[in-house]
Amino acid sequence: MERIRTLRALAAAVAVCSALTAAADAADNLAVTGRGTTIIFTGTEGRIHRSIDSGLTAGPVTGGPPANVALRGVTDAGSAFVAVGDGGAIYYSNVNGSAWNAASSGVGVTLRAVDRIGSSLVACGDGGTIIQTFNLTGTSGWQDVSVGPSVTVALNDVGRSSLLSYAVGDGGTIVQGNLLANSFPTVIENVPTTSDLRAFVLYATNTLIAVGEGGVILRSTDDGLTWDDLASPTSNDLYAVAVSEGGGFAVAAGEGGVLLWSNDGLVWQVSGASPLRDDLYGADYVDGWFLLVGGTNLVARALPASVGLEGGWDYTPVKRMTWGAVKKIYGAR
Repeated sequence: MERIRTLRALAAAVAVCSALTAAADAADNLAVTGRGTTIIFTGTEGRIHRSIDSGLTAGPVTGGPPANVALRGVTDAGSAFVAVGDGGAIYYSNVNGSAWNAASSGVGVTLRAVDRIGSSLVACGDGGTIIQTFNLTGTSGWQDVSVGPSVTVALNDVGRSSLLSYAVGDGGTIVQGNLLANSFPTVIENVPTTSDLRAFVLYATNTLIAVGEGGVILRSTDDGLTWDDLASPTSNDLYAVAVSEGGGFAVAAGEGGVLLWSNDGLVWQVSGASPLRDDLYGADYVDGWFLLVGGTNLVARALPASVGLEGGWDYTPVKRMTWGAVKKIYGAR
Protein backbone atom coordinates (compact mmCIF):
# COMPACT_ATOMS: atom_id res chain seq x y z
CA MET A 1 0.00 0.00 0.00
CA GLU A 2 2.84 2.37 0.84
CA ARG A 3 4.39 1.79 -2.60
CA ILE A 4 1.05 2.57 -4.31
CA ARG A 5 0.78 5.82 -2.36
CA THR A 6 4.36 6.70 -3.32
CA LEU A 7 3.76 6.04 -6.99
CA ARG A 8 0.55 8.04 -6.94
CA ALA A 9 2.40 10.92 -5.32
CA LEU A 10 5.18 10.70 -7.88
CA ALA A 11 2.70 10.65 -10.75
CA ALA A 12 0.90 13.65 -9.25
CA ALA A 13 4.19 15.50 -8.93
CA VAL A 14 4.94 14.88 -12.58
CA ALA A 15 1.48 16.12 -13.55
CA VAL A 16 2.06 19.34 -11.61
CA CYS A 17 5.53 19.84 -13.09
CA SER A 18 4.35 19.08 -16.63
CA ALA A 19 2.90 22.46 -17.47
CA LEU A 20 3.36 22.02 -21.21
CA THR A 21 1.12 19.86 -23.37
CA ALA A 22 2.77 17.16 -25.47
CA ALA A 23 1.62 16.53 -29.02
CA ALA A 24 0.01 13.21 -29.82
CA ASP A 25 2.86 11.62 -31.79
CA ALA A 26 6.17 10.39 -30.44
CA ALA A 27 8.69 11.81 -32.93
CA ASP A 28 11.91 13.15 -31.48
CA ASN A 29 12.31 16.92 -31.37
CA LEU A 30 15.79 17.80 -32.65
CA ALA A 31 15.77 21.60 -32.97
CA VAL A 32 13.86 24.65 -31.77
CA THR A 33 13.62 28.34 -32.64
CA GLY A 34 11.07 31.09 -32.36
CA ARG A 35 10.00 34.69 -32.72
CA GLY A 36 7.92 36.34 -30.01
CA THR A 37 5.37 33.82 -28.75
CA THR A 38 5.66 31.65 -31.89
CA ILE A 39 7.89 28.61 -31.34
CA ILE A 40 8.88 26.11 -34.05
CA PHE A 41 9.95 22.53 -33.22
CA THR A 42 11.49 20.26 -35.89
CA GLY A 43 12.69 16.68 -35.71
CA THR A 44 12.41 13.11 -36.89
CA GLU A 45 9.55 11.64 -38.95
CA GLY A 46 9.13 14.88 -40.89
CA ARG A 47 8.35 16.77 -37.68
CA ILE A 48 7.43 20.45 -37.86
CA HIS A 49 5.26 21.61 -34.98
CA ARG A 50 4.29 25.18 -34.13
CA SER A 51 3.28 26.86 -30.89
CA ILE A 52 1.75 30.33 -30.68
CA ASP A 53 1.79 30.55 -26.88
CA SER A 54 5.52 30.37 -26.08
CA GLY A 55 5.53 26.58 -26.08
CA LEU A 56 2.57 25.82 -23.81
CA THR A 57 0.75 23.99 -26.62
CA ALA A 58 1.83 22.96 -30.11
CA GLY A 59 0.45 21.30 -33.19
CA PRO A 60 1.41 20.27 -36.73
CA VAL A 61 1.69 22.73 -39.61
CA THR A 62 0.63 22.62 -43.25
CA GLY A 63 3.24 21.12 -45.57
CA GLY A 64 6.65 19.86 -44.51
CA PRO A 65 8.76 16.84 -45.43
CA PRO A 66 7.80 13.17 -45.69
CA ALA A 67 8.14 10.94 -42.64
CA ASN A 68 11.49 9.52 -43.75
CA VAL A 69 13.19 12.94 -43.44
CA ALA A 70 14.53 14.31 -40.17
CA LEU A 71 14.83 18.09 -39.88
CA ARG A 72 17.92 18.65 -37.72
CA GLY A 73 18.23 22.43 -37.64
CA VAL A 74 15.86 25.40 -37.75
CA THR A 75 16.23 29.18 -37.56
CA ASP A 76 14.20 32.37 -37.62
CA ALA A 77 15.12 34.29 -40.77
CA GLY A 78 12.91 37.27 -39.89
CA SER A 79 10.38 36.96 -42.71
CA ALA A 80 10.26 33.15 -42.56
CA PHE A 81 11.41 30.15 -40.56
CA VAL A 82 13.85 27.83 -42.34
CA ALA A 83 14.68 24.20 -41.48
CA VAL A 84 17.30 21.80 -42.85
CA GLY A 85 17.88 18.07 -42.63
CA ASP A 86 18.43 14.72 -44.27
CA GLY A 87 19.42 14.43 -47.92
CA GLY A 88 20.00 18.17 -48.26
CA ALA A 89 16.41 18.94 -47.31
CA ILE A 90 15.48 22.61 -46.89
CA TYR A 91 11.99 23.74 -45.92
CA TYR A 92 10.80 27.31 -45.52
CA SER A 93 7.64 28.76 -43.99
CA ASN A 94 5.34 31.69 -44.44
CA VAL A 95 5.95 34.60 -42.08
CA ASN A 96 4.10 33.08 -39.10
CA GLY A 97 5.36 29.51 -39.53
CA SER A 98 1.99 27.92 -40.21
CA ALA A 99 2.65 26.69 -43.79
CA TRP A 100 5.84 25.13 -45.21
CA ASN A 101 7.32 24.29 -48.61
CA ALA A 102 10.49 22.67 -49.95
CA ALA A 103 13.43 24.53 -51.47
CA SER A 104 16.31 23.14 -53.51
CA SER A 105 19.63 23.08 -51.65
CA GLY A 106 21.74 21.76 -54.50
CA VAL A 107 23.38 19.19 -52.19
CA GLY A 108 22.50 15.64 -51.17
CA VAL A 109 24.26 15.38 -47.81
CA THR A 110 22.63 15.65 -44.41
CA LEU A 111 22.39 19.27 -43.31
CA ARG A 112 22.70 19.62 -39.54
CA ALA A 113 22.27 23.33 -38.74
CA VAL A 114 21.13 26.61 -40.25
CA ASP A 115 21.43 30.18 -39.02
CA ARG A 116 20.92 33.73 -40.17
CA ILE A 117 24.26 35.53 -40.37
CA GLY A 118 23.88 39.18 -41.35
CA SER A 119 22.06 39.39 -44.67
CA SER A 120 22.33 35.69 -45.47
CA LEU A 121 21.18 32.25 -44.40
CA VAL A 122 23.94 29.67 -43.91
CA ALA A 123 23.58 25.90 -43.46
CA CYS A 124 26.22 23.27 -42.69
CA GLY A 125 26.40 19.50 -42.73
CA ASP A 126 28.23 16.32 -43.56
CA GLY A 127 31.42 16.18 -45.62
CA GLY A 128 32.49 19.70 -44.64
CA THR A 129 29.51 21.16 -46.49
CA ILE A 130 28.45 24.78 -46.07
CA ILE A 131 25.83 26.41 -48.29
CA GLN A 132 24.41 29.93 -48.29
CA THR A 133 21.71 32.13 -49.77
CA PHE A 134 21.17 35.87 -49.60
CA ASN A 135 17.44 35.24 -50.00
CA LEU A 136 16.22 35.55 -46.40
CA THR A 137 13.03 33.64 -47.12
CA GLY A 138 15.18 30.58 -47.87
CA THR A 139 13.20 29.81 -51.01
CA SER A 140 16.05 29.87 -53.53
CA GLY A 141 19.62 30.89 -54.32
CA TRP A 142 21.42 28.28 -52.19
CA GLN A 143 25.05 27.86 -53.29
CA ASP A 144 28.17 26.07 -52.08
CA VAL A 145 30.51 28.08 -49.85
CA SER A 146 34.27 27.63 -49.95
CA VAL A 147 35.55 25.86 -46.83
CA GLY A 148 39.15 25.65 -45.58
CA PRO A 149 41.52 23.00 -46.92
CA SER A 150 40.92 19.32 -46.14
CA VAL A 151 37.71 19.85 -44.13
CA THR A 152 35.69 16.71 -44.86
CA VAL A 153 34.19 15.98 -41.44
CA ALA A 154 30.59 16.66 -40.46
CA LEU A 155 30.01 20.28 -39.49
CA ASN A 156 27.35 20.28 -36.80
CA ASP A 157 26.65 23.96 -36.13
CA VAL A 158 27.17 27.31 -37.82
CA GLY A 159 26.65 30.87 -36.66
CA ARG A 160 28.14 34.28 -36.03
CA SER A 161 30.68 35.60 -33.61
CA SER A 162 30.96 39.30 -32.78
CA LEU A 163 32.84 40.12 -35.99
CA LEU A 164 33.10 36.86 -37.96
CA SER A 165 31.33 33.55 -38.54
CA TYR A 166 32.18 30.00 -37.48
CA ALA A 167 31.25 26.37 -38.01
CA VAL A 168 32.13 23.57 -35.58
CA GLY A 169 32.25 19.85 -36.22
CA ASP A 170 33.63 16.40 -35.63
CA GLY A 171 37.13 15.86 -34.29
CA GLY A 172 37.30 19.27 -32.63
CA THR A 173 37.08 21.02 -35.99
CA ILE A 174 36.45 24.79 -35.94
CA VAL A 175 36.46 26.76 -39.19
CA GLN A 176 36.35 30.54 -39.36
CA GLY A 177 34.36 32.47 -41.93
CA ASN A 178 34.20 36.10 -42.92
CA LEU A 179 31.49 38.50 -41.82
CA LEU A 180 29.35 37.69 -44.88
CA ALA A 181 29.73 33.95 -44.20
CA ASN A 182 30.34 33.38 -47.93
CA SER A 183 33.80 31.93 -47.29
CA PHE A 184 35.18 29.83 -44.42
CA PRO A 185 38.88 29.77 -45.36
CA THR A 186 40.58 29.32 -41.98
CA VAL A 187 40.79 26.14 -39.93
CA ILE A 188 41.48 27.11 -36.30
CA GLU A 189 44.62 25.39 -35.01
CA ASN A 190 45.44 24.24 -31.48
CA VAL A 191 41.83 23.57 -30.53
CA PRO A 192 42.21 21.87 -27.11
CA THR A 193 40.04 18.83 -27.94
CA THR A 194 39.60 16.17 -30.60
CA SER A 195 36.06 15.45 -29.40
CA ASP A 196 33.17 16.10 -31.76
CA LEU A 197 31.81 19.60 -31.27
CA ARG A 198 28.03 19.67 -31.60
CA ALA A 199 27.01 23.29 -30.99
CA PHE A 200 28.28 26.76 -30.18
CA VAL A 201 26.84 30.14 -29.25
CA LEU A 202 27.92 33.77 -28.96
CA TYR A 203 27.79 34.27 -25.19
CA ALA A 204 28.81 37.95 -25.02
CA THR A 205 30.94 40.37 -27.02
CA ASN A 206 33.96 38.41 -28.34
CA THR A 207 33.10 35.42 -26.12
CA LEU A 208 31.98 32.09 -27.65
CA ILE A 209 30.97 28.82 -25.98
CA ALA A 210 31.19 25.44 -27.77
CA VAL A 211 30.02 22.06 -26.42
CA GLY A 212 30.27 18.47 -27.54
CA GLU A 213 31.19 14.84 -27.06
CA GLY A 214 32.13 13.64 -23.59
CA GLY A 215 30.83 16.79 -21.93
CA VAL A 216 33.48 19.02 -23.46
CA ILE A 217 32.95 22.77 -22.98
CA LEU A 218 35.22 25.23 -24.80
CA ARG A 219 35.35 29.00 -24.40
CA SER A 220 36.94 31.70 -26.53
CA THR A 221 37.29 35.28 -25.31
CA ASP A 222 38.94 36.65 -28.48
CA ASP A 223 36.08 36.14 -30.94
CA GLY A 224 37.01 32.53 -31.75
CA LEU A 225 40.72 32.81 -32.51
CA THR A 226 41.85 30.76 -29.48
CA TRP A 227 39.93 28.38 -27.22
CA ASP A 228 40.20 27.12 -23.64
CA ASP A 229 38.93 23.76 -22.35
CA LEU A 230 36.71 24.47 -19.34
CA ALA A 231 36.01 22.17 -16.40
CA SER A 232 32.82 20.23 -17.10
CA PRO A 233 30.61 18.58 -14.47
CA THR A 234 29.53 15.80 -16.87
CA SER A 235 31.03 13.20 -19.18
CA ASN A 236 27.76 12.87 -21.09
CA ASP A 237 27.71 14.16 -24.66
CA LEU A 238 26.40 17.71 -24.95
CA TYR A 239 24.30 18.42 -28.05
CA ALA A 240 23.03 21.97 -27.57
CA VAL A 241 23.83 25.30 -25.95
CA ALA A 242 21.89 28.56 -25.63
CA VAL A 243 22.37 31.91 -23.93
CA SER A 244 19.95 34.50 -22.59
CA GLU A 245 19.82 37.98 -24.06
CA GLY A 246 22.90 39.93 -23.05
CA GLY A 247 24.82 36.83 -21.94
CA GLY A 248 23.56 36.63 -18.37
CA PHE A 249 22.73 32.91 -18.25
CA ALA A 250 23.67 29.96 -20.45
CA VAL A 251 22.43 26.36 -20.61
CA ALA A 252 23.91 23.25 -22.24
CA ALA A 253 22.05 19.98 -22.66
CA GLY A 254 22.53 16.52 -24.04
CA GLU A 255 22.77 12.78 -23.54
CA GLY A 256 20.48 11.19 -20.96
CA GLY A 257 18.77 14.47 -20.18
CA VAL A 258 21.92 16.05 -18.74
CA LEU A 259 21.38 19.77 -18.22
CA LEU A 260 24.07 22.28 -17.25
CA TRP A 261 23.90 25.99 -16.52
CA SER A 262 26.24 28.93 -16.03
CA ASN A 263 25.76 32.57 -15.08
CA ASP A 264 29.17 33.70 -16.34
CA GLY A 265 30.04 31.32 -19.20
CA LEU A 266 33.08 30.11 -17.24
CA VAL A 267 31.85 27.95 -14.33
CA TRP A 268 29.26 25.29 -15.24
CA GLN A 269 27.02 23.35 -12.87
CA VAL A 270 24.42 20.62 -13.14
CA SER A 271 20.90 22.05 -13.05
CA GLY A 272 18.37 20.84 -10.50
CA ALA A 273 16.02 19.72 -13.26
CA SER A 274 13.37 17.14 -14.09
CA PRO A 275 14.20 13.43 -13.62
CA LEU A 276 13.26 12.71 -17.25
CA ARG A 277 16.07 10.78 -18.93
CA ASP A 278 15.44 11.36 -22.62
CA ASP A 279 18.26 12.93 -24.63
CA LEU A 280 18.09 16.71 -25.12
CA TYR A 281 19.03 17.65 -28.68
CA GLY A 282 18.20 21.33 -29.18
CA ALA A 283 18.15 24.59 -27.23
CA ASP A 284 17.30 28.23 -27.85
CA TYR A 285 16.35 31.41 -26.02
CA VAL A 286 13.16 33.02 -27.29
CA ASP A 287 11.22 35.97 -25.91
CA GLY A 288 12.42 35.58 -22.32
CA TRP A 289 12.36 31.75 -22.18
CA PHE A 290 14.99 29.06 -22.48
CA LEU A 291 13.56 26.20 -24.54
CA LEU A 292 14.91 22.64 -24.73
CA VAL A 293 13.75 19.84 -27.00
CA GLY A 294 14.56 16.15 -27.07
CA GLY A 295 13.60 12.53 -27.46
CA THR A 296 10.02 11.30 -27.71
CA ASN A 297 8.45 14.74 -28.17
CA LEU A 298 10.16 16.22 -25.14
CA VAL A 299 9.85 20.00 -24.66
CA ALA A 300 11.00 22.00 -21.64
CA ARG A 301 11.21 25.67 -20.78
CA ALA A 302 12.51 27.90 -17.98
CA LEU A 303 13.00 31.55 -17.15
CA PRO A 304 16.69 32.56 -17.04
CA ALA A 305 16.86 33.03 -13.28
CA SER A 306 15.33 29.56 -12.78
CA VAL A 307 17.68 27.44 -14.90
CA GLY A 308 19.76 26.27 -11.93
CA LEU A 309 16.91 25.74 -9.49
CA GLU A 310 15.23 22.52 -8.42
CA GLY A 311 11.91 22.51 -10.26
CA GLY A 312 12.94 25.50 -12.35
CA TRP A 313 12.12 23.71 -15.61
CA ASP A 314 8.64 22.79 -16.83
CA TYR A 315 8.56 19.63 -18.97
CA THR A 316 5.96 18.05 -21.18
CA PRO A 317 4.93 14.55 -20.26
CA VAL A 318 6.95 12.36 -22.61
CA LYS A 319 4.00 10.04 -22.92
CA ARG A 320 0.87 9.18 -20.97
CA MET A 321 1.79 8.43 -17.38
CA THR A 322 1.43 4.67 -17.54
CA TRP A 323 3.03 2.29 -15.05
CA GLY A 324 5.85 1.73 -17.56
CA ALA A 325 6.50 5.46 -17.78
CA VAL A 326 6.55 5.80 -13.99
CA LYS A 327 9.10 2.98 -13.79
CA LYS A 328 11.22 4.60 -16.49
CA ILE A 329 11.28 8.03 -14.87
CA TYR A 330 11.65 7.05 -11.25
CA GLY A 331 13.51 3.73 -11.51
CA ALA A 332 10.66 1.94 -9.72
CA ARG A 333 10.87 -1.85 -9.54
